[in-house]
Amino acid sequence: MFLKSILWLIFLHSCARAQHWINASQERLEFQEFVSEREENRISQHYLEFYENKKVNQIQLLDQIQSWSKNNISTNAIEKELRNLQNAHTFSSSNRLALFEYFKNQSDVPLLCHIYANDVEIKNAEPFFDATCGLKPISLKDLNPQFLNYDYLLVDGNRIDIQPSSQIYSTGKTHQMVFISDRFIPQEVTGTIQKIKQTPHAPQPWVEGTCDNFKSENSKLSVPVQVYFSKTCTPGIQTNESATWTYIKKNKYTLITTMVIAAAVIYLNSQYELGVTLP
Repeated sequence: MFLKSILWLIFLHSCARAQHWINASQERLEFQEFVSEREENRISQHYLEFYENKKVNQIQLLDQIQSWSKNNISTNAIEKELRNLQNAHTFSSSNRLALFEYFKNQSDVPLLCHIYANDVEIKNAEPFFDATCGLKPISLKDLNPQFLNYDYLLVDGNRIDIQPSSQIYSTGKTHQMVFISDRFIPQEVTGTIQKIKQTPHAPQPWVEGTCDNFKSENSKLSVPVQVYFSKTCTPGIQTNESATWTYIKKNKYTLITTMVIAAAVIYLNSQYELGVTLP
């Protein structure tokens, strides 16, 4: 009976935690306040976490850096390896710092300037950084006005809140950009500033239509969501996976630990009751 209670609590917890919200209105602040009051997550938060979790394993990266140092790898070879890493990962702040500590002592410091160009912590800590890299400010509006419709930008892993700051820095090299929004499906864009500027881009909304008649790109959703049209209209969208199953897959190790603890409690409780009932 106790075990069933534990499982039921886990089920309720999973349903409560797996909910995410999409904004189908034009009201950004009103939507954010609405979701915040309910202590639930916006879809943008889910995808920020998704991309930020794609960071390079720090131990493997440090081993890679040590290999470069020992084997005197050429600049071109290192740059190729870094491009391959970035194709599969999103560099975290600790990834960038480890790379910076290595390259700042090398003769080819500017090699990774584009990766550090929007890293506020490194730029503030290293006063020579701007002069060495020759960074140029780039307005997202000039790059493509459509980019201003998004809420966040991950540029080479550096997170930028687009609404208060619609400017990035570049050296002219290839950048990895991911645009994330509560209204639009995430878009990955890779290329030089010039190439990105010349490429047409149209944000694709998660939901199109009105509250009474809408269609959604639910095939691209990995979590169940509620759609915000207004405070009085918040329909739900079913995905291919249930809220519980999504939660279980994401938190399987925590759930296993909980189950083990629950089983241990049941066992100890039964032993205690047995000891009490024995003459």
